Amino acid sequence: MDDIKAIREEIDRIDDSMAALFERRMKLACEIARAKRKGGVPVFAPDREREIVERIAGNADPSFAEDIRQLYAAVFSISKARQRALGARV
Repeated sequence: MDDIKAIREEIDRIDDSMAALFERRMKLACEIARAKRKGGVPVFAPDREREIVERIAGNADPSFAEDIRQLYAAVFSISKARQRALGARV
């Protein structure tokens, strides 16, 4: 049971880090949305999304590549919803 407890504690630390990084990412995405809106540039950039996913999935263990694609599809969806809430054209 000590092994399980130690592994869970490590997972908890990772989850805390992931949450903090996600929050930071969302704040930056909103800054980009504001700058694009101000400059009259469309917020949605499908080529950029594809570039991000392929870079990250390509650097990952191949057995997790599809999981990473799914994770980033969710991240992008949340990001676009937040940007829409700020009045951005997504």
